[in-house]
Amino acid sequence: MTVTDLMDDRFFDQPLTVKVRLGTGWTEAVATQAGKPIPSSVVQHDGNAYAFVRVVPDRDLVHTTR
Repeated sequence: MTVTDLMDDRFFDQPLTVKVRLGTGWTEAVATQAGKPIPSSVVQHDGNAYAFVRVVPDRDLVHTTR
């Protein structure tokens, strides 16, 4: 995924937490942005898995993998 915003990066260049619904059977996930690991955690809610990923907007692609 790509995360963008309309804010000037000189004034706001902080990570945002993005909630990503994961596929059936996922119990863990690894997230990268621009090929580098970024903080993420997986939670279960109502039978579904979600990754909370710390993404800096306007910085390159984010990948979430098992």
